Amino acid sequence: MEDRSTVPYYPSPKRGADGPTPGYWALKAKQTHFWPRGHRLRLTAGKLLHELGKLRLVREPGIRIWKETLTGDDFYYTVSSRISNITALLAQCVGVVVEPCHSCKHNLGMFSSCVIIPGLRHLIPCCANCYFNGLGDRCSFHQHGFPEITHPENQNGQGEASQTQDSSVKSTHEQIEERREMLLQLNEQLELAVEERDKSEIAVKDAEVGLLTARVALQENNAKIDKVLISKETLLSDWEQEMA
Repeated sequence: MEDRSTVPYYPSPKRGADGPTPGYWALKAKQTHFWPRGHRLRLTAGKLLHELGKLRLVREPGIRIWKETLTGDDFYYTVSSRISNITALLAQCVGVVVEPCHSCKHNLGMFSSCVIIPGLRHLIPCCANCYFNGLGDRCSFHQHGFPEITHPENQNGQGEASQTQDSSVKSTHEQIEERREMLLQLNEQLELAVEERDKSEIAVKDAEVGLLTARVALQENNAKIDKVLISKETLLSDWEQEMA
Protein backbone atom coordinates (compact mmCIF):
# COMPACT_ATOMS: atom_id res chain seq x y z
CA MET A 1 0.00 0.00 0.00
CA GLU A 2 1.30 3.46 -0.89
CA ASP A 3 2.47 5.69 1.96
CA ARG A 4 1.07 9.18 1.42
CA SER A 5 2.33 10.55 4.74
CA THR A 6 5.90 11.38 3.74
CA VAL A 7 6.94 12.91 0.42
CA PRO A 8 4.32 14.42 -1.94
CA TYR A 9 4.52 13.01 -5.45
CA TYR A 10 2.37 15.39 -7.48
CA PRO A 11 2.23 19.19 -7.92
CA SER A 12 -0.86 20.98 -6.67
CA PRO A 13 -3.52 21.71 -9.31
CA LYS A 14 -3.96 25.31 -10.48
CA ARG A 15 -6.43 27.25 -8.36
CA GLY A 16 -8.73 29.88 -9.80
CA ALA A 17 -9.01 30.51 -13.53
CA ASP A 18 -7.91 27.95 -16.11
CA GLY A 19 -4.37 28.17 -17.37
CA PRO A 20 -4.09 29.47 -20.96
CA THR A 21 -1.90 26.57 -22.03
CA PRO A 22 -1.89 22.87 -21.09
CA GLY A 23 0.26 22.16 -18.04
CA TYR A 24 1.08 19.19 -15.84
CA TRP A 25 -2.45 17.92 -15.17
CA ALA A 26 -3.68 18.52 -18.72
CA LEU A 27 -0.83 16.44 -20.10
CA LYS A 28 -1.45 13.71 -17.52
CA ALA A 29 -5.15 13.67 -18.41
CA LYS A 30 -4.31 12.07 -21.75
CA GLN A 31 -1.96 9.46 -20.27
CA THR A 32 -4.23 6.61 -19.23
CA HIS A 33 -1.26 4.64 -17.89
CA PHE A 34 -0.68 7.44 -15.35
CA TRP A 35 -3.81 6.47 -13.37
CA PRO A 36 -4.30 3.33 -11.23
CA ARG A 37 -7.10 2.22 -13.55
CA GLY A 38 -4.90 2.96 -16.55
CA HIS A 39 -4.15 -0.62 -17.56
CA ARG A 40 -7.82 -1.53 -17.72
CA LEU A 41 -8.58 1.73 -19.53
CA ARG A 42 -6.07 0.90 -22.24
CA LEU A 43 -7.65 -2.50 -22.77
CA THR A 44 -11.31 -1.48 -22.54
CA ALA A 45 -11.34 2.26 -23.24
CA GLY A 46 -14.92 3.47 -23.56
CA LYS A 47 -16.00 5.33 -26.67
CA LEU A 48 -16.25 8.65 -24.81
CA LEU A 49 -12.73 8.49 -23.41
CA HIS A 50 -11.46 7.32 -26.79
CA GLU A 51 -13.14 10.24 -28.61
CA LEU A 52 -11.90 12.78 -26.07
CA GLY A 53 -8.38 11.48 -26.52
CA LYS A 54 -8.50 12.54 -30.20
CA LEU A 55 -9.07 16.21 -29.29
CA ARG A 56 -6.34 18.78 -28.77
CA LEU A 57 -5.49 19.97 -25.26
CA VAL A 58 -6.35 23.66 -25.00
CA ARG A 59 -6.00 24.57 -21.32
CA GLU A 60 -4.71 23.68 -17.88
CA PRO A 61 -7.78 23.05 -15.70
CA GLY A 62 -8.27 25.37 -12.74
CA ILE A 63 -10.01 24.14 -9.60
CA ARG A 64 -12.17 26.23 -7.34
CA ILE A 65 -10.28 28.53 -4.97
CA TRP A 66 -12.22 27.32 -1.94
CA LYS A 67 -10.60 23.89 -2.41
CA GLU A 68 -7.39 25.36 -0.98
CA THR A 69 -6.62 22.31 1.15
CA LEU A 70 -6.58 19.99 -1.87
CA THR A 71 -2.98 18.91 -2.46
CA GLY A 72 -1.54 17.40 -5.62
CA ASP A 73 -1.68 13.96 -4.02
CA ASP A 74 -5.33 14.49 -3.03
CA PHE A 75 -6.22 15.58 -6.56
CA TYR A 76 -4.45 12.56 -8.05
CA TYR A 77 -6.24 10.07 -5.80
CA THR A 78 -9.61 11.82 -6.28
CA VAL A 79 -9.34 11.71 -10.07
CA SER A 80 -7.98 8.16 -9.96
CA SER A 81 -10.87 6.85 -7.90
CA ARG A 82 -13.39 6.79 -10.77
CA ILE A 83 -13.25 6.45 -14.54
CA SER A 84 -15.82 9.26 -14.75
CA ASN A 85 -13.34 11.56 -12.98
CA ILE A 86 -10.51 10.71 -15.39
CA THR A 87 -12.92 11.35 -18.27
CA ALA A 88 -14.17 14.63 -16.77
CA LEU A 89 -10.61 15.90 -16.28
CA LEU A 90 -9.74 15.20 -19.91
CA ALA A 91 -13.02 16.81 -21.08
CA GLN A 92 -12.19 19.89 -18.99
CA CYS A 93 -8.86 20.19 -20.81
CA VAL A 94 -10.15 19.78 -24.39
CA GLY A 95 -13.70 21.19 -24.37
CA VAL A 96 -15.33 24.59 -24.85
CA VAL A 97 -15.84 27.08 -22.02
CA VAL A 98 -19.45 28.37 -21.93
CA GLU A 99 -21.71 30.38 -19.69
CA PRO A 100 -22.00 28.27 -16.53
CA CYS A 101 -24.79 25.80 -15.97
CA HIS A 102 -27.02 26.07 -12.90
CA SER A 103 -24.63 24.00 -10.75
CA CYS A 104 -21.49 25.83 -11.87
CA LYS A 105 -23.19 29.18 -11.14
CA HIS A 106 -23.52 28.02 -7.54
CA ASN A 107 -19.82 27.08 -7.36
CA LEU A 108 -20.48 23.37 -7.27
CA GLY A 109 -18.01 20.87 -8.65
CA MET A 110 -14.26 20.56 -8.84
CA PHE A 111 -13.41 22.96 -11.68
CA SER A 112 -13.65 26.74 -11.85
CA SER A 113 -15.04 26.91 -15.41
CA CYS A 114 -17.99 25.27 -17.13
CA VAL A 115 -16.81 23.23 -20.13
CA ILE A 116 -18.80 21.22 -22.67
CA ILE A 117 -17.95 18.97 -25.63
CA PRO A 118 -20.40 20.13 -28.37
CA GLY A 119 -19.61 17.35 -30.83
CA LEU A 120 -20.06 14.59 -28.24
CA ARG A 121 -23.35 15.60 -26.60
CA HIS A 122 -24.72 12.13 -27.32
CA LEU A 123 -21.97 10.72 -25.08
CA ILE A 124 -21.59 13.47 -22.48
CA PRO A 125 -24.77 15.61 -22.34
CA CYS A 126 -23.60 17.66 -19.36
CA CYS A 127 -20.63 19.86 -18.53
CA ALA A 128 -17.36 18.24 -17.46
CA ASN A 129 -17.69 19.74 -13.99
CA CYS A 130 -20.98 17.93 -13.35
CA TYR A 131 -19.69 14.75 -15.01
CA PHE A 132 -16.99 14.64 -12.33
CA ASN A 133 -18.00 12.15 -9.62
CA GLY A 134 -20.85 10.95 -11.87
CA LEU A 135 -23.23 13.86 -11.09
CA GLY A 136 -24.21 14.63 -14.68
CA ASP A 137 -27.95 14.46 -13.94
CA ARG A 138 -27.76 17.66 -11.87
CA CYS A 139 -26.43 19.68 -14.83
CA SER A 140 -29.05 21.98 -16.38
CA PHE A 141 -27.51 21.26 -19.82
CA HIS A 142 -28.51 17.62 -19.38
CA GLN A 143 -32.19 18.59 -19.52
CA HIS A 144 -32.21 21.73 -21.65
CA GLY A 145 -29.32 21.20 -24.06
CA PHE A 146 -26.08 23.07 -24.52
CA PRO A 147 -26.04 26.88 -24.68
CA GLU A 148 -25.04 28.74 -27.81
CA ILE A 149 -21.28 29.05 -28.21
CA THR A 150 -20.54 32.76 -28.43
CA HIS A 151 -16.79 32.40 -28.96
CA PRO A 152 -16.11 30.05 -31.90
CA GLU A 153 -12.38 30.34 -31.37
CA ASN A 154 -12.91 28.49 -28.11
CA GLN A 155 -14.06 25.43 -30.09
CA ASN A 156 -11.49 22.65 -30.12
CA GLY A 157 -10.21 21.95 -33.62
CA GLN A 158 -11.46 25.18 -35.28
CA GLY A 159 -8.13 26.95 -35.55
CA GLU A 160 -6.09 29.10 -33.23
CA ALA A 161 -7.67 32.10 -31.54
CA SER A 162 -6.27 35.48 -32.51
CA GLN A 163 -4.48 37.21 -29.65
CA THR A 164 -3.42 40.78 -29.11
CA GLN A 165 0.09 41.65 -28.02
CA ASP A 166 -1.08 42.38 -24.47
CA SER A 167 -2.82 39.03 -24.13
CA SER A 168 0.26 37.27 -25.48
CA VAL A 169 2.44 38.99 -22.90
CA LYS A 170 -0.05 38.09 -20.17
CA SER A 171 -0.16 34.49 -21.34
CA THR A 172 3.64 34.26 -21.32
CA HIS A 173 3.80 35.80 -17.85
CA GLU A 174 1.23 33.31 -16.54
CA GLN A 175 3.19 30.42 -18.02
CA ILE A 176 6.38 31.66 -16.35
CA GLU A 177 4.61 32.01 -13.00
CA GLU A 178 3.08 28.54 -13.28
CA ARG A 179 6.41 26.96 -14.15
CA ARG A 180 8.12 28.87 -11.36
CA GLU A 181 5.51 27.62 -8.90
CA MET A 182 5.96 24.06 -10.17
CA LEU A 183 9.74 24.42 -9.81
CA LEU A 184 9.33 25.61 -6.21
CA GLN A 185 7.10 22.63 -5.47
CA LEU A 186 9.63 20.24 -6.99
CA ASN A 187 12.40 21.85 -4.92
CA GLU A 188 10.31 21.32 -1.78
CA GLN A 189 9.76 17.70 -2.75
CA LEU A 190 13.50 17.29 -3.32
CA GLU A 191 14.34 18.79 0.06
CA LEU A 192 11.87 16.47 1.78
CA ALA A 193 13.25 13.47 -0.08
CA VAL A 194 16.85 14.39 0.85
CA GLU A 195 15.82 14.88 4.48
CA GLU A 196 14.16 11.46 4.54
CA ARG A 197 17.25 9.90 2.94
CA ASP A 198 19.53 11.50 5.55
CA LYS A 199 17.32 10.17 8.33
CA SER A 200 17.48 6.71 6.79
CA GLU A 201 21.28 6.86 6.56
CA ILE A 202 21.51 7.88 10.24
CA ALA A 203 19.18 5.04 11.20
CA VAL A 204 21.34 2.56 9.24
CA LYS A 205 24.52 3.84 10.92
CA ASP A 206 22.92 3.61 14.36
CA ALA A 207 21.84 0.05 13.59
CA GLU A 208 25.37 -0.83 12.45
CA VAL A 209 26.87 0.59 15.67
CA GLY A 210 24.30 -1.33 17.72
CA LEU A 211 25.10 -4.54 15.85
CA LEU A 212 28.86 -4.06 16.37
CA THR A 213 28.32 -3.41 20.10
CA ALA A 214 26.19 -6.57 20.34
CA ARG A 215 28.89 -8.61 18.61
CA VAL A 216 31.58 -7.33 21.01
CA ALA A 217 29.36 -8.15 23.98
CA LEU A 218 28.77 -11.63 22.55
CA GLN A 219 32.48 -12.23 22.16
CA GLU A 220 33.12 -11.09 25.75
CA ASN A 221 30.39 -13.41 27.05
CA ASN A 222 31.82 -16.32 25.07
CA ALA A 223 35.25 -15.63 26.57
CA LYS A 224 33.74 -15.65 30.06
CA ILE A 225 32.02 -18.97 29.37
CA ASP A 226 35.25 -20.50 28.09
CA LYS A 227 37.07 -19.28 31.21
CA VAL A 228 34.43 -20.76 33.52
CA LEU A 229 34.48 -24.08 31.63
CA ILE A 230 38.28 -24.29 31.94
CA SER A 231 38.09 -23.56 35.66
CA LYS A 232 35.39 -26.21 36.05
CA GLU A 233 37.39 -28.84 34.17
CA THR A 234 40.49 -28.03 36.22
CA LEU A 235 38.55 -28.35 39.45
CA LEU A 236 37.05 -31.70 38.39
CA SER A 237 40.47 -33.02 37.37
CA ASP A 238 42.02 -32.04 40.71
CA TRP A 239 39.10 -33.64 42.54
CA GLU A 240 39.46 -36.91 40.64
CA GLN A 241 43.13 -37.04 41.42
CA GLU A 242 42.50 -36.51 45.14
CA MET A 243 39.80 -39.19 45.19
CA ALA A 244 42.16 -41.64 43.53
